Amino acid sequence: MTPHEEANRRLGEANRKYTSLNDDLYILQQMVRRMEEAVKQAMKEQQEAYACREALKASQQTHVPVHKLIELKQAGWSDKKILNWYTRLTQADLDVAWARERRFAEAVERMRVEAESEIS
Repeated sequence: MTPHEEANRRLGEANRKYTSLNDDLYILQQMVRRMEEAVKQAMKEQQEAYACREALKASQQTHVPVHKLIELKQAGWSDKKILNWYTRLTQADLDVAWARERRFAEAVERMRVEAESEIS
């Protein structure tokens, strides 16, 4: 075999290995992407399970703290879903909780504005 033929043989072998490694890398990248998606889904399911567990625990109590209702609302729960979990509550109860939260947020904002004006 001439040196030129040997070089071409080695180049062909290197190209095959490179192609094989690229294929392996692609497969690994796809596996990592799928694993990341699975982890995200598992975390989402875990958060939902936690929220459900907390809702169930709170529903067994006689008093539902407004902050717990706010947390559920911020977690994306609809009023209907909250009322399904807290069967002793009514829409009027939730309306009172949401109004209380709005008043609290407005008071915090007023305090922030006042504090900023005092600093200036």
